[in-house]
Amino acid sequence: MYKKLLALLFILISINLQYASGQSQFYDTLQKNKIPFEFANLGSNLSNTKNFPDKKFFLFGELHGINSNLELQYEFIKYLHKERGISNIIIEMPHSEVYFFQKYLETGDDAFLYDYDGRINKMFLDKIRDFNKSTDNPISLFGVDLDISFRNYFYADCIIHLAKTHNYTDSLSVFGKAIKQLIENRNNSERLFEVNDILRQELGSNEAKFISLFGKDYLHLKTIIFSAKKDKGRRDEEMYENFKKLYQTWFPEQNNKAGFLGFFGASHTYSESTQSFYHLLQNNSSSPVVNNVSLSAMQYINCQSSQFGRNPKYLLQVKNDGFFKGTKGVSRRQIRNEFLDAIDSTCTTVTKSNYFIPAYSSRPFYHWYKKNRLLKTIDMFFIIQNSPATHPLIQGLQ
Repeated sequence: MYKKLLALLFILISINLQYASGQSQFYDTLQKNKIPFEFANLGSNLSNTKNFPDKKFFLFGELHGINSNLELQYEFIKYLHKERGISNIIIEMPHSEVYFFQKYLETGDDAFLYDYDGRINKMFLDKIRDFNKSTDNPISLFGVDLDISFRNYFYADCIIHLAKTHNYTDSLSVFGKAIKQLIENRNNSERLFEVNDILRQELGSNEAKFISLFGKDYLHLKTIIFSAKKDKGRRDEEMYENFKKLYQTWFPEQNNKAGFLGFFGASHTYSESTQSFYHLLQNNSSSPVVNNVSLSAMQYINCQSSQFGRNPKYLLQVKNDGFFKGTKGVSRRQIRNEFLDAIDSTCTTVTKSNYFIPAYSSRPFYHWYKKNRLLKTIDMFFIIQNSPATHPLIQGLQ
């Protein structure tokens, strides 16, 4: 009995030492690899960092609705535009909605801006507009999300706007009759699905005619009408299919060379799921950017706030529920404690600055707990001092 107790005590001590060592390694990793940055000077940090990923799609996991997302996105698009010639931003929104933001970039007419949903704002668009004035390779916005399933009126409004802009509202034509149905059924999803099927068949039967009628806007029209629309419970797969269609429509001659920047909800960038948007982009053989996706994680943290200090929803964005994916034999309590200790390590490391950890040079997180596979696939780990309560997105035109 005495020997059994000693053996049990030895096992418990070993487990605790292994746990403490792991936590110390995570803390040491942050301390050793952290690079403080200000958003406006992020480019200089990136330029001086060795082995910056040579990829075609730079994907970030975010929590929607925080201003720092757009600040980081703007700084990255400036850097990637200069260093890699990347000029395409892919947004987790329907293209029928993004179309109006793109038109604002081109025209400056704020009549196009009549709604926001937490992923974008006018301040960000104005920065892009100013940037585009200084380059021959302007930034363009594209959407890959489902439209009718989530924001049906945007789909209807966009098609109607395109038809009226190009004076194609002949009530006797198939297209004209469809426009009439869109106007009458702006919020009727089932009817809009039916109308879209009619428009898809009409465009497919005489592409040359509609290219002549709509000019450059034909690409927008085709992207919207031929995208996946019904949410069948596999939204990431449907967004992936929409990206492929978008690529085939806008970059048919690029031969897998077009570059992109995308900020998507953290759950869509979850590397462990074979059905996540990231996994499909990176690993599916039919992906235009297969084996060419850089994944970055963002953690928002306000260590001084009792309201947000330990709420996983506002902390690690590798996956919405925290650092860890549980494995057999590991208790939920232990995972929870490890997560909180990791947050404590981060709060000890971070004071009032933002930091990023360039993981691509030495993969510093790779050996930090075998079950913590999430951090193996990231190229950059951003720790952002931010609070959703004090830094909301600016809504409307204010």
